[in-house]
Amino acid sequence: MSEVISTDAVIVGAGPCGLFAIFELGLLDIKCHVIDILDRPGGQCAELYPEKPIYDIPALPIVTGAELTHKLLEQVKPFKPEFHFNQMVTELKKLGDAGFELKTDGGLTFRSKVVVIAAGGGSFQPKKPPIPGIDAYEGTSVFYSVKKMEALRGKDILIVGGGDSALDWTLNLQPLAKSLTLLHRRDDFRAAPDSVKKMRELVAAGKMQFKLGQVTGLSGTAVTGDVLLVGSAATWALFSSVGRPLVAAIGAFRAVFGASLVAIVLLAPLIPLELSGRSLPPLDLQTVAARARELRAL
Repeated sequence: MSEVISTDAVIVGAGPCGLFAIFELGLLDIKCHVIDILDRPGGQCAELYPEKPIYDIPALPIVTGAELTHKLLEQVKPFKPEFHFNQMVTELKKLGDAGFELKTDGGLTFRSKVVVIAAGGGSFQPKKPPIPGIDAYEGTSVFYSVKKMEALRGKDILIVGGGDSALDWTLNLQPLAKSLTLLHRRDDFRAAPDSVKKMRELVAAGKMQFKLGQVTGLSGTAVTGDVLLVGSAATWALFSSVGRPLVAAIGAFRAVFGASLVAIVLLAPLIPLELSGRSLPPLDLQTVAARARELRAL
């Protein structure tokens, strides 16, 4: 049995809220241990957008995720918190009036009077689209988050998604990119209206492209990053079992996106439709073929 770590408070999550909780508890002379599944503090700010500007932090007109994390760590330094990274809480139980006991998948056991849950959206796992062979491109041409903006300077970039993250990165990467295309399955976004407005202004000015569609396949050389994205407004499932329309779609998107895309950023929860509460439409070869002809005409 592992040694039990006894402390005043355990904070689950080392993101901005968890880090600020250290400060607030420290003012009350409450000592903290902090558990996080990531290998460093910062949570979503550090994992998903360390270089993306953030505009909604009080008293800070603009700050990046990395800068915010650094400032919060400086703020809590006097209270000497103890961090436990690469640990996921697997068990939490009440010990009568004595407090709580937590256990992690790394074999650690904590007992404390206070437990603060600052887990945010939970552990970060990319929602990968069901595309055969996509693993070979990850880290070279396919990315699920942007860690270093400068690494994408002068590249042909395709961003897939329609939420705040996709629109924010569209606006921030457009000035750096050789070319930038935003791909989304519909002309309706789950992002801030101001971001959508700015994106449409860039499209109208000819500084980027917006295309309707979804990812259905990848081809190219993963080692060199020479990648072609294949997609259509039809669902990925339709094209996965139809040979000839798929070839037509490849030709159409090669014309739209160019022969190679150096960076594809997948920022949307691209999941099969049956997993999102909707059933897949019946496979209609005539409809698929008609859509392929539309793509060829683009």
